[in-house]
Amino acid sequence: MIGDTMFARQFSALLLVILLIGFAQRIDAQVLAVSNTSNRTIHLIDQDSWSVQKTVGVHSEVSGIASDDGEQIFYYTDQDGLWTVPYNGGVSTFIGNFFGDTNTIFGLAFHEPLDTLYGCNNSGIFEIDLNDA
Repeated sequence: MIGDTMFARQFSALLLVILLIGFAQRIDAQVLAVSNTSNRTIHLIDQDSWSVQKTVGVHSEVSGIASDDGEQIFYYTDQDGLWTVPYNGGVSTFIGNFFGDTNTIFGLAFHEPLDTLYGCNNSGIFEIDLNDA
């Protein structure tokens, strides 16, 4: 039973990661957001040409990224806390540290119709407070 529970949690986390890669990082129909941990940037990639359209600098290595088209911001995590940065660049804003079961987050997904941010780690999938993480 414990093995089944662990498998279910790992499968849930893996499913969210797959969704993050395939869907949650889309900025619009033609552009994808990806992070580059070696130089602390978020790149906007044109899906037709696979060329970098824009690069946005961030304060630290990016562990997870999600986009909010309505607010034109990226949410990102350095695993310990939640940050935002505007699509057009600028200064990263610290929202707050994760705590409890969510003290480390590896992946993010934003659901625009519900205005809800989700994160995942080895314990499962969590809803994240946009005001204080």
